[in-house]
Amino acid sequence: MTIPQRGGGGGNFTLALDLMDSQCKICMMTCVRMAPGGQVGVAAGVSMLGEPVSYATQDGGKTWHPSAMTAKGFSGAFSGHDIELVMGSNGSNAKRAEDNVLTWAYVVEYNSDLPSAKPCTHAPISSQCSGYATSSDMGAHWTTTDWEGTDGADTDAMYGAFPSPRVHYISGGLVQAESEPGSQWKATVMKTTDGGASFRAVFNVTAPEADPGKGVGGMGDIECWDEETCLAVSSCYDDNCGDRYGSFVHRTLDGGKTWKTSGLFYESVMNDVQLVGESEVMIGGGGVGLFDKAVVWHSSDRGQTWTNASLSHAGQIMSLDVLADGSDGYATAVFAPGQSSTVYRMQR
Repeated sequence: MTIPQRGGGGGNFTLALDLMDSQCKICMMTCVRMAPGGQVGVAAGVSMLGEPVSYATQDGGKTWHPSAMTAKGFSGAFSGHDIELVMGSNGSNAKRAEDNVLTWAYVVEYNSDLPSAKPCTHAPISSQCSGYATSSDMGAHWTTTDWEGTDGADTDAMYGAFPSPRVHYISGGLVQAESEPGSQWKATVMKTTDGGASFRAVFNVTAPEADPGKGVGGMGDIECWDEETCLAVSSCYDDNCGDRYGSFVHRTLDGGKTWKTSGLFYESVMNDVQLVGESEVMIGGGGVGLFDKAVVWHSSDRGQTWTNASLSHAGQIMSLDVLADGSDGYATAVFAPGQSSTVYRMQR
């Protein structure tokens, strides 16, 4: 895959197949994140029945080591879409400034609290919790934080942005409720300014049950250049979305007080947003059909204009991770019908 750059800098890049197998028996790797330098990283996905919550590498992906913490059966299942690094207070190298330790944040839905292994519930609304888990020992151990956005059945945290130790944005919502009455689509962004002690909604769009196409679908990834400037995506990918059958890009310049929504990217699903440098953006996703190709959208002007290119792999890009200088990166593609996943490494 080759994507042409516009607006100066960088040149072209390609994604070349670089399959890496995990030891996980019952899981699907859906997200991977590498620290600056490209050697240290964490990967995770769906974990249950005693499987590790995550895997870590310290040699650029040559070997992966399982987390010391495991999901305790079906009732303790962990399922996540996003892993991020919590930026340090000095904003450099994605490290905590006070002790130079990498802090990882894994956005998940979970049925038990990892440190205590006690069931997690929002009864009577939901039998599970969601939010994010943080680790400062390369994913060996995790501590969970509820995003306070679970105000309805099947309403889960999906992605997150962590521009500083205290300011975090968590995106999620209701996507195609299967059995519960009510709205079919909901897009939510919750924000904390005290490191997860409390949250408030800064984006909340719900489509009425009678007209699902009135909303913006379900919220996907969110990423931030700083505490105030963020870009998020949402997708409505069911026939009942009508003329909003596709994806939207949302941007805030004031910490979530106001948002500008652009679109529509018709018959497309956008999942993961990656910021590269001060102006470059990549979004991973694909088509709405089961056998459509995976797609990466690219912008050189903070999302004002876009180009896109398809991979040869059928399925969808679920996670992108590109170094700040754009010199290296990884992507995970999931082909749901075949229950297979692939890790790509970017070549530029």
